[in-house]
Amino acid sequence: MSSLRNFARANSSHLQEKYLKYTQKWLQLATDPGHLQNFGLWIAAILASALAVIYAFAFRTVEAWALSLHIMGYGYLGFLITPPLFWAAWWLVDRYCPEAGGSGVPQIMAAHEMENQPGSATTEMVNRLLSVKVIAVKIFSSLLCITGGGALGSEGPTLQLSASVFHLVGLRIKKWAPKAHESTWIVAG
Repeated sequence: MSSLRNFARANSSHLQEKYLKYTQKWLQLATDPGHLQNFGLWIAAILASALAVIYAFAFRTVEAWALSLHIMGYGYLGFLITPPLFWAAWWLVDRYCPEAGGSGVPQIMAAHEMENQPGSATTEMVNRLLSVKVIAVKIFSSLLCITGGGALGSEGPTLQLSASVFHLVGLRIKKWAPKAHESTWIVAG
C-alpha cells in the first residue's frame, strides 16, 4: 500500500499535467462548431437507435400476439377486430397527421428534395413530414394495423422515425453549429 502512495506522490504532477492537457483538449473540441455537429449526430444516432429498438420490439410483440390468437383457435376474432382496428389506424393518420401515411420512404425522399430548395413553405413542409407528431402517429397507427392482421413491414416506418429524430436533433443543434446542413441530418437518419 505504501508503495502505491509513493508512486502516486512521485507521479502526481505528471498525472495532473496529463489530466489538464486532456481537459483542455476536450474543452476545445466541445466548443468547436464542427465537433458540435458530430456530437449532435451521435446524440441523434443514440436516440434513433433506441426508438427503432423499442418500435421493433413493440412491432414483433403485437405481431406475435395477433398470430397467437389464430394459432390458439381464435381465428374468428380476426373477422371481429380487423375492421375496427384498420379503421382506427386510418382515422388516426387521417385526423391527426396525414404525413404519417404510407411507408415513410417517399416522405423522406420528398423532405430531402425540399430541403435543398429555399423558402419558408418548403421548410414548413419538411418540418411537417419529419415531426414528433409523425413519430407518434406512425408508431400507433402501424401497431393498430398489425394487431388487426395487416400486412405491414417495419422497415419503412423505422426509416421515417429515424429521419424524423435526426431532423429534430439537427434543428436543435443548428443553434450551436450553424454550418450543419439540414439535408445531412435527414440523410443520416
